[in-house]
Amino acid sequence: MAQLDTAQTYVLYCRSGKRSSKAADVMYQQGFRHVVNGGGYSDLAK
Repeated sequence: MAQLDTAQTYVLYCRSGKRSSKAADVMYQQGFRHVVNGGGYSDLAK
């Protein structure tokens, strides 16, 4: 994550949305303030 710009917006996805939520929490703790949990890929198919 050291190479990522903390000022950029990041949208995170995974299969169900749970792991992307955890990843967003970790990124927020690391100083990223524009992180969005996009949910799960399974939601996109609906």
